[in-house]
Amino acid sequence: MLATTVAGMAFAAPRQEGAVATSADPAAIAEKAQPSLVRVQYTLRYDRGEEPSGGGWHYRCPNCGQYHYQDGAGSIAEERPAEVAGLVLSPTTVITGDPMMHPRFIDKIEVAFNGQTISAQPISYGLDQPAVILELERPLQGAMPLAFNADAKGPFYTVGYTEGDGQWTTQVSQVGSSIIIREGDEPSTPAGGGPLVVDAAGNGVGLTFNDELDADGSWKGSPTGWPLISALDLDNLILRTSERADYGIVRVTIRFRSPAQSDAMSMFMGGGPDASETEWTGAGVVVDDTTIFIPANLKPKVTARLERITVVQKDGTEMDAEFAGTLKDYGAILARTADPLRGALPLDGSPILEHRNELLLSAEVRVQGETRTDFAGHTRIAAFAFGWRGQVYPETASAYQAPEFLFSREGALVAMPLAQRQKVSVEDEYGYGGTMLTPVVYLRDIITNPDAHLDPNNVPLSEEEENRIAWFGVELQPLDPELARMNNVSDETSDGMTGAIVIHIYSNSPAAQAGLEVGDIMLRFNVEGEPRPIEIDMSSEYYSFMEQFPWEMYDEIPEQYYEQIPPPWPAADNTLAQKLTDLGFGKPFTLEYVRNGEKQTADFTVQESPRHYDSAAKFEHERIGLTIKDLTFEVRRYFQRAEDEPGVIVSKIEPGSKASIAGLKPYEIITHINDVPVMSVADFEAQVAAGGELRMNVRRMTRGRIVKLDAPALEAADGENPEEGEAVDETINDGDAG
Repeated sequence: MLATTVAGMAFAAPRQEGAVATSADPAAIAEKAQPSLVRVQYTLRYDRGEEPSGGGWHYRCPNCGQYHYQDGAGSIAEERPAEVAGLVLSPTTVITGDPMMHPRFIDKIEVAFNGQTISAQPISYGLDQPAVILELERPLQGAMPLAFNADAKGPFYTVGYTEGDGQWTTQVSQVGSSIIIREGDEPSTPAGGGPLVVDAAGNGVGLTFNDELDADGSWKGSPTGWPLISALDLDNLILRTSERADYGIVRVTIRFRSPAQSDAMSMFMGGGPDASETEWTGAGVVVDDTTIFIPANLKPKVTARLERITVVQKDGTEMDAEFAGTLKDYGAILARTADPLRGALPLDGSPILEHRNELLLSAEVRVQGETRTDFAGHTRIAAFAFGWRGQVYPETASAYQAPEFLFSREGALVAMPLAQRQKVSVEDEYGYGGTMLTPVVYLRDIITNPDAHLDPNNVPLSEEEENRIAWFGVELQPLDPELARMNNVSDETSDGMTGAIVIHIYSNSPAAQAGLEVGDIMLRFNVEGEPRPIEIDMSSEYYSFMEQFPWEMYDEIPEQYYEQIPPPWPAADNTLAQKLTDLGFGKPFTLEYVRNGEKQTADFTVQESPRHYDSAAKFEHERIGLTIKDLTFEVRRYFQRAEDEPGVIVSKIEPGSKASIAGLKPYEIITHINDVPVMSVADFEAQVAAGGELRMNVRRMTRGRIVKLDAPALEAADGENPEEGEAVDETINDGDAG
């Protein structure tokens, strides 16, 4: 038994132009419409193990105009079809909302009415209305085709047919007196109660699947008079879109050097999970004969290691592309090939709002490793939302599916999946900067005139330059609630959750030159172009762990764990340095800080750091299994060694090597070789070049010892096997080992 509800009847019917005052019986309207209302049943299926549509069956919400989602996989699990309403146009045709679901997820379409279930298939689609007309295998017995009178006068009512509360319900709503006027558009009247519009006597006047009635009355009359495209012609358009995407959207592989830093803290301190990736694969758009727009959202630390870009077209043609730049505002890079590419895509230049409800073509392109999978279909833009810098972003029925590229029916690229480049001040916010369907009208100038839109700080670097970081020149202690209260900065630091106390200032650093002092409390940076201040937040730093470095247990650590031992000093590449580095060298900023209870400011520009441990000059002696580095500012600070004191630091020991057998360990300092002071890796290399017995003065914190080992000359021929070295554990008083 069908239920009937009535909405909007508590007020007098609005008097429309030419309207004749007529009393209406909503129940009679519903009863008259019911022989024309049917249920369209979509039997869904999984494809390649994927749920239907990737997000479930969807429908256009009559209240907000956006798409909401039912559970397509749920209907499969419950062994029932997904059902939507339809209206009978003729004995063998039914109109219903365009499902915009890829055919691979649809097993069959049927129409149900009064106990009958008849097979159906699409024969045409609305170009401006999200509707599809189905042809039935045979007529529905007892169904009443709708007739439409375009000359009917108001008041008008909408009739909806929906599933809810365990029943199919017919709802009658009066078309209200409200009006919608969009900037630049003709006015329209909301009609969210259902697609069928009737007069007071229940006679058909017109249909709308846009939930609006244009004020000019163009909605009146039979939908057979709408601009339509046949299912066959749409299939041909989809085929052409697939062919266009085959060459205009290419498979791209970007390869990176392995990160130079590989200690256990590199992931924690190095900028997130992508900091160690060595390959990116995805889809790029060919925008002219030699230029590819690649939506790879790479941070500077990753781009720094970029070594090679390879483009593979659909026919398997493979070519290298040169890095041309990273966009400032979008997560994408530009690359150029020496040889011409096929299939450059024209870019749509029309305002995205003009595509509302229009039938568009879509191409879902997935790249997983060396495998590319394409699915072409059609879609529509259901709604829009304001976003970054007031730009308008579309929402399609497949907004929660895999990213898709949208094309006009003329073949121009309308929108593509693209992430906004995250600003430093908000990059830690959940949900900020994700991939969005971005209209290419916003990208045309960037693509055709890229120089003004590129980020000079997000570029490939040499291996030597890879670990460059910004330099402020302080060591900080994070605040906590007690410290914040003691220093009267609780209100400025969210009760100690942000902010940090300066505990050391390096000489000749930006902080020293600006006059900062130990005990100052750094609060935040203010940077032009950033949407909010950058709070000083050192809560993620592992200071407590570092302060408890187990030197007293160092000799008990098995050699196979050497590479997992993090450095004992606070990393120069910390949160503060990372944020300044991401701002870009040369970027001006203002520091807010508190001194003696008074808030002050100081102006800076982002400067590059002097050599730090990760970027220090190094020397690897493969024959004895030892790698050493120069002492840098933060290492000298930790070990309390002056600039004129000799020493190089052991950065790596190969298990089973001569150096390991001799007792050397990571983070020990070698001050002398054969009584000659070693000030740098160059001095070390010079002292070991001739080989022979090496007498090394080794310092571990305040204790020193002598280590002896026999080393081959650096020029020794392969295959030589000098005698193993020996360790001499001679404990020396503080200072005696240099």
